[in-house]
Amino acid sequence: MIERNGTAAPGRHQVPPLVAVAVSPAYGYGRQVIRGIIRFTQTEEKWRMVLGAEAGWRGFLGMRSLQGMIALPSIGDPEAELERLPWPTVNVSGRFQPQGIPSVCADDVEIGRRAARALLDRGLRHFAFLPDADDPANRNREAGFRAELAPDGFASERLPVDVQRGGDAWRRLQRALTGLARPAGVFCFNDLMGRLASQCAWELGLHVPTDLSLIGVDDDEIMCAAAYPPLSGVPVRGEEIGFGAARCLAAMMRGRRPGFRVRRVQPGEVVERASTDLLAVDDPRLAEAMRILRDEACAGVKVGEVANRIGVPRRWLGRAFREHLRCTPHGFLDRLRMAEARRLLLDTPLTLADIADRCGLGYEANLRRLFLNVEGVSPGAWRAARKDYP
Repeated sequence: MIERNGTAAPGRHQVPPLVAVAVSPAYGYGRQVIRGIIRFTQTEEKWRMVLGAEAGWRGFLGMRSLQGMIALPSIGDPEAELERLPWPTVNVSGRFQPQGIPSVCADDVEIGRRAARALLDRGLRHFAFLPDADDPANRNREAGFRAELAPDGFASERLPVDVQRGGDAWRRLQRALTGLARPAGVFCFNDLMGRLASQCAWELGLHVPTDLSLIGVDDDEIMCAAAYPPLSGVPVRGEEIGFGAARCLAAMMRGRRPGFRVRRVQPGEVVERASTDLLAVDDPRLAEAMRILRDEACAGVKVGEVANRIGVPRRWLGRAFREHLRCTPHGFLDRLRMAEARRLLLDTPLTLADIADRCGLGYEANLRRLFLNVEGVSPGAWRAARKDYP
């Protein structure tokens, strides 16, 4: 069933173009993408839109009046058919890599890296990835996850694919979770897989987050809140993806070629909830030091001050961090401040000086120095390269 949702034509000779949005609003990512497309039509260019969630992009094949489409294909959809559609089309799924149409999608490798950093900062030493299929998006997220773990000497197990409750795959997942060394950090392909992992863990008598710390992707507010305990997630910034796809499609409908084949939008920083509320270290002094640094990193806390507050020599604190977390206390503090700086650069219009102050770095020069050390570019250049859309 196709639902029409367009604005009235402003005049007989000024009918806005008719665009199909073949994106399901059933999950958070699809809703975010649709919001981004709507924002484009409200701020840059008027469109008449048709939404067709049930039939997907195939439900529009008979509509000769269409002038363009933004599509979120389903698993199993043939790429060749999408490339032969009779109107300009933009893909917003990372699961597909069509050669003939442009794609605007999430940076799946960076999503995996963000998840790994969040779990490493909890002191975890055992890790696993739970996919939902064997496709480019799953492989890229796993590759980013593994790449971020590798410098610290950690690896990741791959859990069973195609998990369905009550079937053989569900029993394989139960066996795999039971066999993980604990406590373990489990990076799930999306929030739905995170909820399934949480449910499976509780059926096995495993506690979340004490035995398994779980992170999903999409940061779907409803999906994450409905999990028990509430699920941490990596935001994919779907609204920016939708806005960028709409801007690309508008140019194509005017006869312009896109200047890219794939544009990947940076994710947000992990939104932490109860499913990762764990400090996986045995020494209570180290755990307290980690807690203070996490809570007060952006308030300008100093490493020497933390050592004094927990009653240990600064040298002991440095040795404990290197042994358990494979980094120095200063390195741990820098990771926390970098995470907040990235979030503020992407999500706010704050000046670099204000961001430095809010991250506990004091001065813009300190923010610049940290970014050059970690990212290899200045914070201004990093923001400009990633903030493609308003």
